[in-house]
Amino acid sequence: MNTFTDDELADVKPQSQPKPVVSDALAKARAAAAAAAKALADAQLAEAEAAAATEAAASQTAAAPVTAAKPKPTAVVAEDELDEPVPAKAGSGANQGKAKPTAVAADEDDLDVDFGDDKLATRPNMLNRCRPSEKGKAVRFALLPFIKPKSAKNHFVELPGKKLTARCLTPANSPDAGYCCAKLGEDGELHVAALVVRYTNADSKTGGYEKGAVIEWEVQYVDLTRSNYRAVSHLIDELIEDNPTITVYDIDIVMQHDPDRAFGYQFKRIAQKARWKQNPQLVEEVRQAADKFTKDDGKILKGRLGKKLTLPEWKALLSGVAAGAEEAKLDDIGDL
Repeated sequence: MNTFTDDELADVKPQSQPKPVVSDALAKARAAAAAAAKALADAQLAEAEAAAATEAAASQTAAAPVTAAKPKPTAVVAEDELDEPVPAKAGSGANQGKAKPTAVAADEDDLDVDFGDDKLATRPNMLNRCRPSEKGKAVRFALLPFIKPKSAKNHFVELPGKKLTARCLTPANSPDAGYCCAKLGEDGELHVAALVVRYTNADSKTGGYEKGAVIEWEVQYVDLTRSNYRAVSHLIDELIEDNPTITVYDIDIVMQHDPDRAFGYQFKRIAQKARWKQNPQLVEEVRQAADKFTKDDGKILKGRLGKKLTLPEWKALLSGVAAGAEEAKLDDIGDL
């Protein structure tokens, strides 16, 4: 065994390991791989950061409260303004022609009605029938000369679930009964529809007016039976001798229920000069109001004489089948 002194051991140095030899090609490959790995890691990091930012923005958008546009306050309009325009206010500049709306408190509206109110029961802007509402009442009217009265025979037909006034098929003054008359077993009744101006504020019992009263009126029509037509025609008999040019269109007439019969009316002359004709302005107003009822040869007035039916429609009606239906069973179709 060899022994060494401490000094000899101190001078002994460990033998260094030899460094591995790396070629230039391998070094370049390793550097390129490291660069590619770093680039991939950077790209993945950037993508992750972008996704996180998008998610955060979406969360903030969902959480943010949505502020809706406030609606403009609803203007309070008085009921009168809905019916007609407010008159233009005199002035100049930007405010000319403008008017401030008048506020109406809800508790000031009068909505009360009573049963039996004739004005409420009638339809506005329609051709309503002129007649007393009940026995003991009277209506005052004057015949209007703007269109000739219309006449036709009709039947009142009452079937299960159906009531109808229909024009008769029998020609006027014909001795031969039409299909409707034969099936119903009665002749059609003659009716005359005449345009009138009704004085709506005349006394409801007598038809009279107080001196100086302002006239309130409405264009309506009167339905006259054959006997009614004769009675009205004779109302001027006593006046013709002194005034040969007078006609029934020149007088005012009162119509009342006939007290001696269960139904029917009686007529009397109440004034030799129709009140509406004594005011030129009122004459023009009445004429204009009557215009819509005189168009097309009085089409609306003719409609008050009953529904006009053809022979097949009459047959369908009297067989209880709705006229015009595809499944209608016309039992008498062979008679056509």
